[in-house]
Amino acid sequence: MDLSQLKMFKTVAEQGSIARASEILHCVPSNITNRIKLLETELGVSLFIRKGRGLVITPSGEILLEYASKILTYCQEARRALEPSSEPAGILRVGAIESAATRRLPMVLSKFHQNYPAVQVQFSTGTWQQLVSDVAGHKLDCAVIATKDDHPDITYVNAH
Repeated sequence: MDLSQLKMFKTVAEQGSIARASEILHCVPSNITNRIKLLETELGVSLFIRKGRGLVITPSGEILLEYASKILTYCQEARRALEPSSEPAGILRVGAIESAATRRLPMVLSKFHQNYPAVQVQFSTGTWQQLVSDVAGHKLDCAVIATKDDHPDITYVNAH
């Protein structure tokens, strides 16, 4: 099952017709028919009942339509989120040593939140060794520490 099959399936389900779906998708009807048949074979279920020139979605097709709609929506959201012009969103996992957490970071994180309200900041404290390990292990996206550890997988930035 691939995204183009799901898009074809969803369009056919919404239109009730391969001919109308082919006009919308700018694709020949035989291609859509073949892709739907492959999808049905792969899933082991009938997705449509053929009625005259139209199609009626089956109960299994209804279930797949719900998932296909979600999957295609998530794909559109992912494309938008990755556009260079899109505003940052999601979770940012930040760690810091105790002294930075109490003195420097509150103002920085407050300003960051004002500028990027769609970003949810998850914050934790620890020793610099633990924070370096967590960044290297992808448990944290970044950390504020007081010393530079020459870890090969980490880029260090001097804040001064």
